[in-house]
Amino acid sequence: MGATETFFEELAWRETGEVPSHVTGTIRFDLHHDEEVDHWRLTFKRGVMFVSREAGGEPDCTVTTDRAVFDRMTTGETNTPAAVLRNEITFAGQLTLFLYFQRLLPGPPGAHDPRPPRVRQVRPPAETEPRPAAAGRSDR
Repeated sequence: MGATETFFEELAWRETGEVPSHVTGTIRFDLHHDEEVDHWRLTFKRGVMFVSREAGGEPDCTVTTDRAVFDRMTTGETNTPAAVLRNEITFAGQLTLFLYFQRLLPGPPGAHDPRPPRVRQVRPPAETEPRPAAAGRSDR
């Protein structure tokens, strides 16, 4: 199984936290290789993603690229906006769907947040010792 198949298989089971629930639409990916074209469909509907291999129906966005380029995108080796600028990826239709799709792609291999992890500090429970009465005050 290649990187593309692995990516779409994992995507079908993934939570859609990266894509807002109001996003709705279908992206068709046309991946060219060896004089053939593989078709993948990714549908966003009310916070749920659906993946299929069917090419039928009119998508809201069509992404066309070489299979090798898409493999590198799904492993984080290729920066998607840079590939668009190099004309390695073309798309037609709703650009916003393509932009939301980019949120699902992994970052570069070995990348991490350079900031130290935030550690929540927990205070020890307050001691329940009686406090002394304020000076000049008498308890009646």
